[in-house]
Amino acid sequence: MSVGYSKKLKIGLPLWLQGCDQIYVVTDKNDKETYSITKLSKKIFLYSTEVFYEKGASFNKGKALNEIYELLNIKSKWMCIFDSDIVPPKKWNETIIPFLKFGNLHSAPRFQDGEKFIPDNPYEMAGYFWIFHSEDPHIPRCPTFTSWKHAGNYDTIFRNNWLRSERTILPLKLNHIGNPGKNWWGIGNTEKMTKMYEERRKRNGDYMHESV
Repeated sequence: MSVGYSKKLKIGLPLWLQGCDQIYVVTDKNDKETYSITKLSKKIFLYSTEVFYEKGASFNKGKALNEIYELLNIKSKWMCIFDSDIVPPKKWNETIIPFLKFGNLHSAPRFQDGEKFIPDNPYEMAGYFWIFHSEDPHIPRCPTFTSWKHAGNYDTIFRNNWLRSERTILPLKLNHIGNPGKNWWGIGNTEKMTKMYEERRKRNGDYMHESV
């Protein structure tokens, strides 16, 4: 997923390519800089969609993921979903092989600019990085990923299909080079982020009204 993040994506792609047979970059039709990324490798494919903004959404990441996931219909493969501002360590793919378990959802901790630990609950497994098998029976269908007004929530709904005991924390140190929790509504929409948190406080933390 990369809309306006092509410069950051280019940093991590050489390392992601070490462990991926193919990489699909999802963007919108106006993100011309991201289009050039396919020139970096024959293993990189671009998919453009406008579902990010349907029904008044500001950045519906879940719906965009669902569209490409259903279109590809990948069978019998390990799948990795990562944000464009996440950079893996060298030989990350060799490190994780002994820890991959069919039927589990896998993630790893992230560190801001490679140094400061971002204090996520590791078992909450936010959508910045996941690995799972395409034949895993836990994966929901129709839709696989849910739709929201912004880039959040879909990951919580997806993750909840696995019990905590079925979530594996991989021994990777992921480098985060973006702004954590700043661009759920798309780049520059910080006012919408503020209003979202204000509304959630009024609703005692509920967020279901953010669906589309």
